[in-house]
Amino acid sequence: MLDKLTGVFAPRPSTGPHKLRECLPLIIFLRNRLKYALTGDEVKKICMQRFIKIDGKVRTDITYPAGFMDVISIEKTGEHFRLVYDTKGRFAVHRITAEEAKVRGFSWVWLGWCCLFGISLRAESVPPLRR
Repeated sequence: MLDKLTGVFAPRPSTGPHKLRECLPLIIFLRNRLKYALTGDEVKKICMQRFIKIDGKVRTDITYPAGFMDVISIEKTGEHFRLVYDTKGRFAVHRITAEEAKVRGFSWVWLGWCCLFGISLRAESVPPLRR
C-alpha cells in the first residue's frame, strides 16, 4: 500500500466506524490510490472544500477511516468508488455508477441477491468482484 522510499511516517486513521487494521485513511485513498493530490496539503485542501462524501456524508477529516464496502463519492468530478477486497485481501478501488452509489452495501436487498446467487457472507470469505 505505501511505498518504502516515500517517507518515514504514515498517516494513522482516526477513530471511526472501522477497525484500525481494516480501514484506509482518506489521505492514502486520494493521494496514493487515485493520484488526485501530490502532497498531504493538497488532500487537505480538497477535503476542506467539501468535495468528498463517504456513504453520502461530507467528510473533511483527512485521516477518516474508509473501510470495506464504503462508497466514496467525489462531487466535483461525478465519480463514485467502492472499497472492496481483492483476492489477496488488499483494498481494491472499484469504480461504480451513481445508481450503485445510492445503495448501501449490506442492505436486505443485497443480502437477498447473495442468497439467490449463493455468495457466502462469512468473515473469512472474500467477496467476488464484478468486471
